[in-house]
Amino acid sequence: MSRKLTNKEASKVLEANNFDAYQEVFESFGLGTLLLDRSGQICAASKQIALDLGYEHQQLLKKRIFEINPHISLVDWKKRWKLLQQTGYFELDTEYMTVQEMLYPVRLKSLLIEYDGKSFCLMSVKNQLQVNRYKKLLELTAQVSKVGGWEWDLVNDAISMTEEVVSLLNMPGKPANREELERHLEKRLAPEAYRAFNLHLRSAIESGEPESFEVHVQQPGGDFSNLAITVVPEKSELQTIKLYGTLQDISGFSPQDEDLKLAQFTLDHAKEMIFWETADGRFLYSNMAVQEHLGYSRRDILNMKACDIVHNYSDEERHSAWEELSASRHMDREMGLRAKDGSVIPVYCSFSLIRFKDQEINCIFARDWRRKKARDERLLLSQFTMDNAVDMIFWFTPEGEVRYVNETAYHQLEYTAFETWDKLFPNDPEAKTKAIWEKLEKERRFSFETRISGADGEEIPVEAFINYISYEGHAYGCAFVRDISARIRKSVELATALDKVQELTRRLQKENTLLKEEINLNYNFKNIISESPRYKKVLHQIEQVSETDATVLIIGETGTGKELLARSLHLLSRRSDAPMIKVNCAALPKELIESELFGHEKGAFTGAFQQKKGRFEMADGGTIFLDEIGELPLDLQTKFLRVLQEGEFERVGGSLTLKTNVRVVAATNRNLVDMVNEGEFREDLYYRLNVFPVYNIPLRERREDIPLLVRYFVKKYAEKAGKKIEDIPQEPLDELLRYAFPGNIRELENIVERAVILSAGSTLNLADAFHKNAGRPGEGQEAGFKSFEAMQRDYIIQALSRCNWRISGPKGAAKMLQLNPRTLASKMRRLDIHRKDFID
Repeated sequence: MSRKLTNKEASKVLEANNFDAYQEVFESFGLGTLLLDRSGQICAASKQIALDLGYEHQQLLKKRIFEINPHISLVDWKKRWKLLQQTGYFELDTEYMTVQEMLYPVRLKSLLIEYDGKSFCLMSVKNQLQVNRYKKLLELTAQVSKVGGWEWDLVNDAISMTEEVVSLLNMPGKPANREELERHLEKRLAPEAYRAFNLHLRSAIESGEPESFEVHVQQPGGDFSNLAITVVPEKSELQTIKLYGTLQDISGFSPQDEDLKLAQFTLDHAKEMIFWETADGRFLYSNMAVQEHLGYSRRDILNMKACDIVHNYSDEERHSAWEELSASRHMDREMGLRAKDGSVIPVYCSFSLIRFKDQEINCIFARDWRRKKARDERLLLSQFTMDNAVDMIFWFTPEGEVRYVNETAYHQLEYTAFETWDKLFPNDPEAKTKAIWEKLEKERRFSFETRISGADGEEIPVEAFINYISYEGHAYGCAFVRDISARIRKSVELATALDKVQELTRRLQKENTLLKEEINLNYNFKNIISESPRYKKVLHQIEQVSETDATVLIIGETGTGKELLARSLHLLSRRSDAPMIKVNCAALPKELIESELFGHEKGAFTGAFQQKKGRFEMADGGTIFLDEIGELPLDLQTKFLRVLQEGEFERVGGSLTLKTNVRVVAATNRNLVDMVNEGEFREDLYYRLNVFPVYNIPLRERREDIPLLVRYFVKKYAEKAGKKIEDIPQEPLDELLRYAFPGNIRELENIVERAVILSAGSTLNLADAFHKNAGRPGEGQEAGFKSFEAMQRDYIIQALSRCNWRISGPKGAAKMLQLNPRTLASKMRRLDIHRKDFID
């Protein structure tokens, strides 16, 4: 028998032999007892309470009251402790949670005791869950009295029944056949009841399993009687051949009979699987949940033993479990049940040994734990993930109590959970916690950087991310604390590297400036070799107009260096940092010149697989140089004029108007005035281009520059050829001074390059190179001098004649002239070359 322990007795026990003496004395009382300190920590516990909760004894001593009682929070415990200090005693009806997360009712009686200057709570725990909790339900399932019986022979379609069935159904007599019975039932049963009646019969026929159901039958006076019907199928090897069963009027059952009915319904429809097992391992009963979860019918279960469905369960183990159950009368256990399909379902079983009609029955309640196992696995994975996270993780309450610390924090700091928070805020942690919660309630999350000291005293720089979390009505702070030592070290390294990069950048910028100056020297006037006073006037014009954005038209024969003047103009202008885009209007086929100048959209024409920017778009902010502007097709001149006047255009195939800011420099070797008069060039475009004309004089009008140019080209090509040429003979040089140079500087450059190639020693072989040139020296040649276009026309006709007027292909004139076939066709149209004029 147990008795109430006084405060003095409990204190004397503690003073005698510390907590070990407490353990020995209170185990003898047979009670579930706990000893708790003011924080709710379990300091000692009886083995009985550990057994009830499902913990190992030492495992329970590591818990706090909040972990076994979900209804008591830290705030609740502080209130209970205050009450205990005031009265010295309190009682409480509540629930404890087992290690399997199952709740059971308990009654607590608590005393306040003193030991070694400290207060403790001595708590007795009485388990209110009775072992015979299901006894009443089992007693209510006693056998019922006799009822009317019936039989349906499915083979012969014959029905027989007792007089009780005829009376209960209020029929005038036994029906002659099934059709007569169906007509009568259809009159006496409500439509829904009649449909349900047929469904149950059909289910019994198809499944071969018994059926039990109830129907309401209307009596002649208008009242309804409640009938309970049972259906038992009889099967051959192939099919159901007969149905038989009972019919019972349950309308006038006593309240006890109603309880029995309710108990049977409750057992059959409980979500948990329920078995009644005898001492020899056979089953007397199983509910519908067994069929739902395991797939066995009730008949299957009645023909099976426990060892048939419990996974890895031998007869020896079953006998041992029965003996244990006989001693304790109740126990819980995890096991696996083998389903009909061979799968094993994890279950948590509660065994209760009861006595019914002088027979001991093991009433088994089995809960399907597949969801719980899956949840436990997810929890384990989550726990493993958090414990192995790179960050240190803390869960804490508004009072500063740490509820969780992951393994990373323990490993890095080597502090306990209760020390860590104080170490995170070494100066006035309570004030810091209060400030954190005030900020959390406003912002819900924030971060900060600080330093914390490890157990070895070394400071670790960290960054803390704190989030506000509400869980089951309680507020928590979740802190992710990251060691940023490596990041700071990398930042220092990056800063050092950045300093080096910036220093290198400054050096490269300086070198770039020097390179730009060198490039400018290569393309400015110093690169234009001339001693001619007449040519210096041309250069002065370029210098004057470079300071403006005016359109410039450079007019001159082919080979006079119009592009060189245009590039010098660009480099001297304020647009020199932007690109200068060159377009040779004569080299582009008529079909493509618009696309080249203005660009095109994807799909604008065949072959336009993607969007392309035009030359005007690419030259935005810089200069566009249009060489051979006189070759611009007449239908395109209108669009070109719009760009000059408005600074806007559309891509081919596009509708979006684009803006451009370019300086236009055009060049031509043709007489644009004559072209305007002949209708080949727009007059308004001519005046728009001719804002500032520059006439580039031919080489024959600046003969004093020929010796300078020869020496420059000799040096250039000798270096390329790896030769050293020091002497230039005067006689062939004098011949060059007399030559008219229809090809201008380009022709002179070709002659000098050929001479360098032909030179075997240090003397330039100028004579051979000059006499092999197409032109002939002498003043008289100027009288019969052909224009460049005429010479070009003759050369193309000669090439076409040799190729039998074939333009493209391996043996075509385009390949011989090293031109694109489309370019050659364009030149033929421009030079008025037609095959019919030369072939009869």
